[in-house]
Amino acid sequence: MQNNLKSLRKAAGLTQAKLAEMAGTSQQQIQRIEAGAVVTRVTLAAHLAKALGVSMGDIFPEMAEVLAGLSVAPDIDDDDQILDESDEAGVDLDPRLWTLKLLLRGHKQPMFYQISSREKRRIVSLLNTDTEDPDCPQLCAFESHASAALLNLNHVVFAHVLFDMFAEPKAGEDGPVSVYLAGRDEPLTFDVESDEGKPGSEDDIGQFRGLLLSESFGLERNSRLSFIDCDGEQVFIRAEELALMDIPLWIVKPGFDDDSDESMTDLEEDESPH
Repeated sequence: MQNNLKSLRKAAGLTQAKLAEMAGTSQQQIQRIEAGAVVTRVTLAAHLAKALGVSMGDIFPEMAEVLAGLSVAPDIDDDDQILDESDEAGVDLDPRLWTLKLLLRGHKQPMFYQISSREKRRIVSLLNTDTEDPDCPQLCAFESHASAALLNLNHVVFAHVLFDMFAEPKAGEDGPVSVYLAGRDEPLTFDVESDEGKPGSEDDIGQFRGLLLSESFGLERNSRLSFIDCDGEQVFIRAEELALMDIPLWIVKPGFDDDSDESMTDLEEDESPH
């Protein structure tokens, strides 16, 4: 998801923090967008374009090509192909903020995850599919605006997909990994180090990014999921007993959630002759 946000921001003489303020978002989100680590919601993309005095296509060139190929406005409820193409170009055309409401077996209160329209479409498809073997873990990895989650669909007793028009997602927090076991309302928490390497790298996917790929492994009964905490101690979890693992984004997408600001000196150095 390549884009021109960083170069346009610097050309305008703006820090990440200042652009975030002007666009009504967080500096961390600006960092993620510039790194191509997230799909930008169309409402935020419009705010960024207005703040920089450019068009959305200037920031996301591939998005301009997608829009140029449309003869009419896409039906955001029926045209998955157009929505997938726009996601690949870096912009989520769906103006709705989706919320996944989940009630896990043994829990008294539901859990809420704000998700993109792409994740919503994928999760709904999985929820509509009957499981072949209910005794085998049916894992679904998804990303919310605050964390990544590994969900065992066998432990979902209720799911509801809600939306708000043009609402903005809540920012994530720096916290531990939370593991909800079958029938347990309170999570086990683990302090861990962030994954090394770069998201999307095949050479170093990181231990938690690797766990999120577990849904593709076709796990069998008695399979175990494992990770190492910040003390170097190994944790083992029986996959069928895992209801949900909640992983804050700072762990799977390191480098985008620090509080440091990019100073104007950095901008001036980039413009100085070499």
